[in-house]
Amino acid sequence: MDAWIPLTLAAALAQTARSAWQKRIQGEIGILAATYARFGFGLPFAILYLAWLQGRVDEPWPLPTPLFFHDALLGGAAQIAATLCLLQAFTFGNFSVGNALAKTESAQAALFGLVILGEPVGWIGQVAIGTSLLGVVMLSLPRETTDPGPRHGHRTWAAALTGLAAGALFGLASVLFRSASLSLSMHAAAPAAAVTLFVVLLFQAVAMGSLLAIAFRPSLRRLLRAWKGALRVGLVGMVASALWFTAMTLQNAAFVRALGQIELIFTTMASLWLFRERIQGRENAGIALVALGILTLLLGG
Repeated sequence: MDAWIPLTLAAALAQTARSAWQKRIQGEIGILAATYARFGFGLPFAILYLAWLQGRVDEPWPLPTPLFFHDALLGGAAQIAATLCLLQAFTFGNFSVGNALAKTESAQAALFGLVILGEPVGWIGQVAIGTSLLGVVMLSLPRETTDPGPRHGHRTWAAALTGLAAGALFGLASVLFRSASLSLSMHAAAPAAAVTLFVVLLFQAVAMGSLLAIAFRPSLRRLLRAWKGALRVGLVGMVASALWFTAMTLQNAAFVRALGQIELIFTTMASLWLFRERIQGRENAGIALVALGILTLLLGG
């Protein structure tokens, strides 16, 4: 089995946990502070991870190029905007719609990868991504509701649009992170990904930390009071990011994100087993299509 496959599966699991904890503290500290928890509280763990790797890599560590900084910083900005869009989608009261449409990032990453890196996905990859995307759409359709009024419809559309925007920005960020890691020209994927992750988190921590300190001090104070929950978000978020970055250094970002859609199956199963929520027939069909797309991707090479 190629190394990027277990790395992606582990990243999807870690991201599921991070999203749940991030959503939990969001109600207490707000969207901006919850977004910053992922970056600012993840940076110390990224530094420790990078230091740990330095004693275990034989090849010399290259100096980053201007292309590296361009892609890493632009990708970091896109990821901040994507996270804000996703958390904003959650505030519209429809977690599943916003989260599911954010998963269209695999299809959008395929387009960005072709434009930016000149990496085609091939017809099997297109079928796999398209099949999973259809499953994502079925999962993202609103459930039957006792509130069919215009306000409910407005909130569903708002969640859908912000979810799609998050997917586009996440897809762009994924391709830029892969481009930054590859520009380091290291034989080992883990240290290249770790350098990229450190630079990205440093930029994000400084940028968002400055914004909070200048314009949103009450949010920053609430974040500091909730430091235990934020620290958990930072640690799990850093682990997820390190796994994603390493997988995307090894493989086309569109394929990594397509396999990463298995997170939807994880979250749906969690809602069934942990919260005893009823899974509708359409959702079962959506899960089956996501799984079929993933199998097509893996078995098709």
